[in-house]
Amino acid sequence: MVKVTMTDEDLATRTGGNYFSEGVHEVLIQKAERGVTDSGKEYAEITVLGHDDEVGTARLWFSTEKAGKYALSILSGIAVHNRKDDAAKEKARATFKAITDTDEVDDKFLARFKEMDAWFMVQQSDRTYQNAEGETKNSYDRNIYGYEPKMKPMTAEQLISSGTPVSTDDVPFK
Repeated sequence: MVKVTMTDEDLATRTGGNYFSEGVHEVLIQKAERGVTDSGKEYAEITVLGHDDEVGTARLWFSTEKAGKYALSILSGIAVHNRKDDAAKEKARATFKAITDTDEVDDKFLARFKEMDAWFMVQQSDRTYQNAEGETKNSYDRNIYGYEPKMKPMTAEQLISSGTPVSTDDVPFK
């Protein structure tokens, strides 16, 4: 992947509307920052850039012990994937094994991920929401990985609700 250096100003002046389509995309991390929701749930928000200037974000949650371990596992995978030789990969693994508290994963720590390669997956979820016009829309999960993930097969309900013409051969009946 070609390395592109973008400043915060470049990202701020980018026009909206260039989003990732559903699928798996190789991306470059533009920034990673800690945040807290209004209800007090902690997360790391990762902003990524695609080959065709698509921009997206994924959140890694630190709100529970299980979520924190999962988030650290993903960050570790990204860090290891971006190391060129075995010694550097082992050093990255050791850095993550030494983390005893997710508070150690602060903005300074996350800044190390800028310009690292990763994988960004956009996939329709089982959830829906209502937009401002009152229309029911499908929700999409946006996740980041250190390796190329595989898309989950769509359920029959998702295939039908997507509006895409399908043959009965495409509908899973499990």
